[in-house]
Amino acid sequence: MQKTLTFLAALLCFSLSSFATNVYGIINSNTTWTKANSPYIIIGDLLLDSNVTLTIEPGAEVRGKPNYNFYIYGKIIATGTVTDTIKFTQDHPVPSIPYGLYGWEGLSLKNPHLTDTFVFDYCRFEYAHYAIFTANHSKVTNCIFANNGQAIRSTNNYQYVSNCLFFNNAFGIYSGSGGYTHIENCGFSGNASAIFGKIFKLNNNAIINSENAINASIDTIRDNLIIHASNYAVLGSFKYLANNKIWQSNTAIRYESGIVEHNTIKYCNTAIYLYNAVGSNAIRNNCITHSYVYNVDGHRLGLSTSDVTNNYWGETDSAIIAAKIYDYYDTLAFTVGIINFIPVLQNPDLSCVDTFTYPPYYFPTSINKVNNHTVLTVYPNPISSSFTIDAGTETMQEVFIYNMTGSLVYYTTTSKNKLEINASSFPIGMYMYKVRLDDESILTGKVLKE
Repeated sequence: MQKTLTFLAALLCFSLSSFATNVYGIINSNTTWTKANSPYIIIGDLLLDSNVTLTIEPGAEVRGKPNYNFYIYGKIIATGTVTDTIKFTQDHPVPSIPYGLYGWEGLSLKNPHLTDTFVFDYCRFEYAHYAIFTANHSKVTNCIFANNGQAIRSTNNYQYVSNCLFFNNAFGIYSGSGGYTHIENCGFSGNASAIFGKIFKLNNNAIINSENAINASIDTIRDNLIIHASNYAVLGSFKYLANNKIWQSNTAIRYESGIVEHNTIKYCNTAIYLYNAVGSNAIRNNCITHSYVYNVDGHRLGLSTSDVTNNYWGETDSAIIAAKIYDYYDTLAFTVGIINFIPVLQNPDLSCVDTFTYPPYYFPTSINKVNNHTVLTVYPNPISSSFTIDAGTETMQEVFIYNMTGSLVYYTTTSKNKLEINASSFPIGMYMYKVRLDDESILTGKVLKE
C-alpha cells in the first residue's frame, strides 16, 4: 500500500553527471548526512521530528532552495573539522546579496527540551535569511557566517558563540530579551549591526566596519577591539564596560548607565555622548584622546550635573580639555547641566593601549585556517608567461607566491575575485601560491613554470 508522501524523509537522485540527495518532508528516525552523499538539497519544507537526532558529518554540504524552511524539533549535531568543514548555503548558482535577501531560509531550531544543546562546530553558513534561528540552548564554535540577513537569531535560553567570524551580514548576532548569550573570541567585519539585543557577556572580540557595532543591553563588555563604526560603537545599556579599544568611529559610547573604565578611545568624532547623567566615579581611568568634535557631548543632559573626573585626555591644560566638552558653559540659554572633569589623570592609565595593528586587523580567532570549500581555479598550469587565479564568487585580499626554497617572489593586495599575474620573470621551476580571502580563510596550491 502506498504511504503518504508527507512522511518521506529523503529522495535520492542520481545522474551520470552529478549526485545529490534531495530532502523534504519529515525525518522521523535518527539520521546521518554524509559527505559522500552530499550535497543535501532542501527542495521542500523539511522537519526533524522531536526525539530524533540528525548528525551531519565533516565535509557534508547542505543547500536550501528559496522559501523552504528546515524546522528542527529534534536535535542537530553538525561537527566538522579544521580541514573539512560543513557548509550550509543556498541552492542557486548566483549568490543572493545583500544579506541573503533572496536566499534560503536557514535552520529554525525549535526543540522545546531545555536539556538538549545544539552543536555547530567548524561550519560555514551563507546567503540565508536567518542562518541559525534558535529558541533553545546552542553552542556555536569555529564557524563562519557570511552574507546572511541574521547570522544567529536567539530568542531564549543560553547561547555560547566562540571563535567565529561574521562577514557582511545585516545582523551578526541578534539576541532576544529572554536570551543569555555569551560571545567571545569572534571577529565581525562589514555587518550593518554586529551585536544587537540582550547579551550576557561580550569578551575579546574584534568588530570592524559596521554601522552600529554594539546595539544591545549587555551585562559585561570587556577587552574588545571596535574600529570604524559609522554610527555608534557602543549603543544601549550595560553594567560594565572595561578594557576596550574603540578607534576611528563616529560616536564611541552612548552612555546611559554603568561603569566605564580602563578603555582607550581615540580618533572618534565624539568619544562619549551622555544620554543620561553620570554619577560620581562611574566613568573613570579611561584614555580619551584625539576626538575630532567632542570628548564628552552633553547636549542630551538637560540640567543634570555629571562627573567624568579622573580620566586622561591627552592634555593636562583644563582650558584645552574643556573646549571639547559640551555642557552648561557652551549654551547661551544655560539649558545643559555642568560636566565636571577635574581632577584629570596626568598620565595615561596603565591599561590604555596606544597602538594597534592596522592593517591587517586583529581577529581573536584561528578560524581563518578553516577550509571554507572555496576552490581556486588556476590557469594555465603549467605556465609560460602569465597565469590567472580565479576565486569564483569569493573576493581575494592578498596573494603570495613563493619559490620552492620558501622565498617570496610575488605579493599583491587586491579586492577582486580574479587576478592575472605576470610570471615572465620567474625562473623555470615549481612555485607555491597562498591566497587570503575576504573571510580570512587561506587557500594554497602549486603552479609549474616551464
